[in-house]
Formats: sequence, C-alpha cells, structure tokens
Amino acid sequence: MPSRLKIALQKKGRLAEYSFELLRKIGLRFVANGQYLLLKCPDFPADIILLRDDDIPAFVARGSADIGIVGQNVVWESGKKVREICSLGFGACRLALAVPRKSKYKTLRSLKNTTIATEYPTSVKKFFRKLGVSVKIAELSGSVEIAPEMGIADAIADIVESGTTLEAHNLIPLDPPIFKSEAVLVASPKISAVKRKLLDDLMARIEAVQAAGDKKYVILNCRAKDLKQIEKIMPSLEAPTVLPLAKQGEFALQSVATEKEFWVALPKLKAAGAKDILLLNVEKIVS
Repeated sequence: MPSRLKIALQKKGRLAEYSFELLRKIGLRFVANGQYLLLKCPDFPADIILLRDDDIPAFVARGSADIGIVGQNVVWESGKKVREICSLGFGACRLALAVPRKSKYKTLRSLKNTTIATEYPTSVKKFFRKLGVSVKIAELSGSVEIAPEMGIADAIADIVESGTTLEAHNLIPLDPPIFKSEAVLVASPKISAVKRKLLDDLMARIEAVQAAGDKKYVILNCRAKDLKQIEKIMPSLEAPTVLPLAKQGEFALQSVATEKEFWVALPKLKAAGAKDILLLNVEKIVS
C-alpha cells in the first residue's frame, strides 16, 4: 500500500475553517461533517487527522502525524520539537499582557511580584525570566479575562485577536506583547523521504496560493491612440499583455496587480480612455 501523508488539523474553530479552506484551494478533496476524526483524500495520498489544537504538536513531534497546521503560540507553549515549514498568513494573534483599566500597574516592569493568570504558563515564565522580573503564575484553562475581577490575579496573559474581549472586560493591554503568532505548517522530524516528496508537492501548491494573495486579474479595452498612456498607468507584476481586438483600432490589455494598486490606478485609467474594465479573482500563481 502506498504511503499516505498524515495531516493534523484543528477539528473546530476559526483556524480549522481557514485550514480546510487552504487544503481545498490546493486541490485536496474531503468531507468534514463533524462525525469523523480521520478524513481520507481520494485524489491525493493524504489522510487528515482532526485533533484538539493542543495535541497537534505532540502528534507531529512523535511522527503520529507527518505534518500539521497549528498556531505558533501552541507550538511554542508545547515545547515539542517540530520543524516550522512556513507561515500561512492566517490566524494572526498575540499573547498580550493586560491589566484592569484602573490598575496601578502601567508597565511590564511594574508587574514585579504580581500574580498573572494565563493558559500559557511556559511562555509567560520565559518572557518574564528574560525581562528579569519575578512574577507568580495562576494557571487557568479558560475564563482568564475575569481573573482580576475575581481576585485571582493582578493581570492576565491571554491570546488576543482584535482586542474586543479585553475591552468588554475593562482590561487594557501593556506593550509589547509576549509574542505575535499566526498559523504555521509544521513537519515531523521523523518524516520519511517518500513523504517529504509528497510534502514538497503540497508546498508547491501552497506557494502558488500564497503568490496569488490579494492579486487580481485586470482586463480592459482601449483605443489605439490611448494605448501607450494606459500601458504606463496599468499596474502589473511585469508588463501588461496587449492584444488587438476584432474591432479595428482597439486593443485589450490584461494584467495581474494587487487590488490596492488597481483602485489607486482606476481613476487614471478611466481618464486615459480605458473602458470595459473587469477585475477578476486570482486563485493561484505558479512560477
């Protein structure tokens, strides 16, 4: 039986949704309906294992899964030996220290000898040890935000995305955060040569998706007399493609550019005579 790449993913939550979306974009088909923890891909030699996020580094480290998608914060807190292959551009967050709005503690160093509530004791201890500040840790597995109000801690260290949860609990963050994190692809140090080749194939697909990013495919038409000016204005990765149209004296220009570049250039393009402008999504760019 041919080797199949085992991919560990978080079974639910926002990171799971982004991970499923990425795998589908790179051509893996599977059905995730909440009933099964092992999903087989029929068109690629891979099996998806659905786990709690905290379990992914351990599964990958010991080779029970060959690769995994998980937040850097989970990897760092676990201390497991896995190889970070690449950042994936989603799941951005930070491990922030926060205190009640009316707290007397205004700086990181002022937290000396205080108690900090967190789900990330290893990362917090390491941070304050490096800072040279002694603190006590109240390790919690949830509801960290209410720890100061309940008299459990003077401050908290918790994962923050937008900051709305802190605001809702009347907490303010202290700068800088302990770390910034995003989703990463990790690999087992025990991955076989055969499976490394499968991983290389997936990486080529992921790179094509990442290269597309926020880029758009721009198509427009113009008259011959306006062509040179529009070529100068048209945003492009290299140079726009110019094609003559069936209508005498008119041309089509095709280009790939970021959406921001397009919107900046649009008024100038229209003023220069561009017409019939189309903006289309780009899913992948293969170099």
